[in-house]
Amino acid sequence: MRHWTRLLTVALVGTLAALAWAKEERVSLEDCPQAVQDTILKEANGATITEIEREIENGKTVYEAEWMEDGMEVEITVAEDGTLLEREV
Repeated sequence: MRHWTRLLTVALVGTLAALAWAKEERVSLEDCPQAVQDTILKEANGATITEIEREIENGKTVYEAEWMEDGMEVEITVAEDGTLLEREV
């Protein structure tokens, strides 16, 4: 019985991870709402944006953008209305 419980747990975790991944979609800056574009460009401050993803988090669409700044990767999360939700270096 313990063996089956472990197998089911592994299968469930794998399925949940696949579903979470499926909610991410790589997009271009032009595909983002104007408010999101404005926030990303302001925060990047001229840096080359390397990636933007549209994701569903807690039932809401958010955008994550990445770029390099002073040799470190910066990632921000922006709500659809352009509100900066998070900044990680």
